Amino acid sequence: MSFSFTFDAATEHVTVEPGSTKIPSRAFYNEGIRSVDIPNSVTEIGNYSFYDSYFEELVIPDSVITIGNYAFAYCNFDELIIPDSVTTIGAYAFDDNNIEQLVIPDSVTEIGNSAFSYNYIEELVISDSLTKINDYAFTNNSIEELSLIHISEPTRQAEIAYAVFCL
Repeated sequence: MSFSFTFDAATEHVTVEPGSTKIPSRAFYNEGIRSVDIPNSVTEIGNYSFYDSYFEELVIPDSVITIGNYAFAYCNFDELIIPDSVTTIGAYAFDDNNIEQLVIPDSVTEIGNSAFSYNYIEELVISDSLTKINDYAFTNNSIEELSLIHISEPTRQAEIAYAVFCL
């Protein structure tokens, strides 16, 4: 694993250098980062990587496959686009933000415990490619519209855990 970055203290901006493949756990934990550039070489965002940052905008590149536990919890952003490359979203990964609309792409097969809890999600789109949605994944949101996108004939059943959508 290689990881390097530059930090501009005046703007609280992080640039993860090209060639970095993983943002390690707790890399910017509780640092109050305001913006980040993540290159297409990054495939994994570790646990607590950006916990308690204050993003004005978040762009996750198409190369990312795994988003770790608490990776973007308490970051205060309201718009999120999850790229088609992501397969696993860890527990509490996007907990307690201001997300209002969310599309879970076909590539995602597992969503961790409370991954999107305590947001403001009103519109949620998920596909039938999900194999597991863990406990409390979408709790304490304002979901008014839920859409399930049918991709293909089901060959398996998804495991939907306890209180996934409760308030």
